[in-house]
Amino acid sequence: MYTNLVNRILTSILIVLITTVCVYYNNFTFLILYFFISIFSLIELYNIFNKTIYKINYYIYIINGIIIYFLYSLILIFQYSEKYFIIIIPLILLSMIFSIFHSTKYAINNIFIGTGILMYILIGFLSFISIKFIQKTDNNFIIIGILTIIWIYDSSSYLFGSLIGKTIIIKSISPNKTWEGLLCGSITSIYLSIQINYIIQSILDCYDWIIISIIIILFGTLGDFIESNIKRNLNIKDTSHIFPGHGGFLDRFDSLILSSPFILSYITIKYL
Repeated sequence: MYTNLVNRILTSILIVLITTVCVYYNNFTFLILYFFISIFSLIELYNIFNKTIYKINYYIYIINGIIIYFLYSLILIFQYSEKYFIIIIPLILLSMIFSIFHSTKYAINNIFIGTGILMYILIGFLSFISIKFIQKTDNNFIIIGILTIIWIYDSSSYLFGSLIGKTIIIKSISPNKTWEGLLCGSITSIYLSIQINYIIQSILDCYDWIIISIIIILFGTLGDFIESNIKRNLNIKDTSHIFPGHGGFLDRFDSLILSSPFILSYITIKYL
């Protein structure tokens, strides 16, 4: 347990540090970093399903994912009209049409699985990078603050769950996640969010950071359960073994993927 916890903490610190360097260097380095993270996450999830009866010909989805990410990045950087983003609709339809000609016994299933994976991953990461470009906010600090809360919540939940966890939340999905770990991780992350308010000077106030922390707790945990359920149904332990103590990109970024759209919505509704 101790070795795994140290690996998780070191991996999390490394990700936060790399993101900090990229986000402060310029917009392009930040976007390129999360471009690779999002594409590798897509590949991981497609590869997981390809180990089952669902053989998804995912190359067209990856290509469309690349196009959509770069198109959206151009809109963010150069403030192009959002009307250009309407091109994602024909791109997704092309992916579905192409999948029809990939003859398998489960062709229809593959179409919806392939499209669902593409939308799930891209919506999460595109929402996250959008937070940096919201007007009137100190975007760089907010990005680092969000990642730090996620890291603290993940590590503290794992630590306290391993030490004092006894009451399993959903045994059939994730037998290692306990209510004790969830509660202690929640208290730790909310306390951190209050401290972040005094460390990070931005338009967000103390209540905003607490709400963001609660969003991460709720939807980050849900994202973790979704991924655990997928892995359990497909009979795998980790999505890959890239990050020591975590597994793959999905193991590391599942909380970010599901919580980012709700964080973006909250900040946008309140401040724009």
